[in-house]
Amino acid sequence: MSRIKKTNKISFLVLVPFIAFIVLLSAGGVYTYVTLSKDIRSMQIGMLEANLKSTGDIIQQKRISLQTACRMLNDEYDALYDAVANADTSKVRDELTWSVKTCQALGYIFTDMGGTVISSTYPSVNPSKLSEIVRHVEDKGVVSSCGDFIGDVICDYTATVVRNNEQTPIGVAFLIGYIANSRPSVEAASQQLGLDAFIFQGDRCVITSLDGVDPSSIRMDDEVFSASYTGKRPWIGVSRMLGHRVYLATAPLVDYTGQCLGVIMLRGDSTTTDHIMADLQLFLPVVLAIFLVIFVLLGRRLHHRVLKPLKKLIEDVNVIATGDLTRSVNPGEACEEIAALADSVLQMEAKIRQVIKPVLDTTQALINSANQLSGASESLSNAANRQAASL
Repeated sequence: MSRIKKTNKISFLVLVPFIAFIVLLSAGGVYTYVTLSKDIRSMQIGMLEANLKSTGDIIQQKRISLQTACRMLNDEYDALYDAVANADTSKVRDELTWSVKTCQALGYIFTDMGGTVISSTYPSVNPSKLSEIVRHVEDKGVVSSCGDFIGDVICDYTATVVRNNEQTPIGVAFLIGYIANSRPSVEAASQQLGLDAFIFQGDRCVITSLDGVDPSSIRMDDEVFSASYTGKRPWIGVSRMLGHRVYLATAPLVDYTGQCLGVIMLRGDSTTTDHIMADLQLFLPVVLAIFLVIFVLLGRRLHHRVLKPLKKLIEDVNVIATGDLTRSVNPGEACEEIAALADSVLQMEAKIRQVIKPVLDTTQALINSANQLSGASESLSNAANRQAASL
């Protein structure tokens, strides 16, 4: 019985590092993909946050401009007061039109303290909603907010109480900053920010900057709807739109009572992100395939240069072990270590032949001597038999 302790086959021992390398490479590829996905997501969300803040800054700057125009109305109350007192609507219009041009507003509405419209650039005004806002403005003095008192549009306005020299209120002036749910406003926001813009009322889109897309086909995700209409807070993240997962940022349009009238939505440019992720998804399998091919080629070379010659060498040594010293050890093409081992076996075989040859020669001589003695004995036996017969 062999006293040599056997371990795993050499093929397994050699392949283990390669298998471990492939596993580690695959794990590294998955980790890289996940990490890049998170980084790209953070980058897109950061860009949307910046654009949403920029939108808020633009609205705030517009409101400041409208408030400045409202203060100018109070500074020039004499002409406006005279026009109101004399029911001179054309004079009222001229005074307010000048304020509109000064602050680059879209239009104006001027009411008495009861909410009755005296002069307006908008023919369709909801008197009940306007009256409620007038009472609120009378309490606050100046109000900047969103409202839906002009037809079916959502507007951003600044309203102020206009007083005479005795500080008696003579009316309320509304300066309209922008109409949120209008195509020009949405297109302007889209061009300025470089993003697709949408206006939602409820969960249905009413205006979009996208050409050739029916706004009514665009719906708001439940999570976004809850954050905007229930939570009345901005929302930034990934959601589904038109069958695709996209980066979105939303800002609710809230009136002075805290009611959400609609939602401004900005969609991030996912084209670059999609290309990066598509390239990454293509790159990783290609790299893994290349390493797999290298692994197969190395395995074939290992089999041809190590395992196959080693197997042939083992067969030759087993034949020599049976006593056949005529067998020539020839492992064929092999690596240096296997070739060196084969040379050592050849030298061992030659040494054994050198040691055994004298023994064989002596043995042959003894056999020859034995044969000669046997022949001599047979001759003596025959001679004795003949002698006995002659007697």
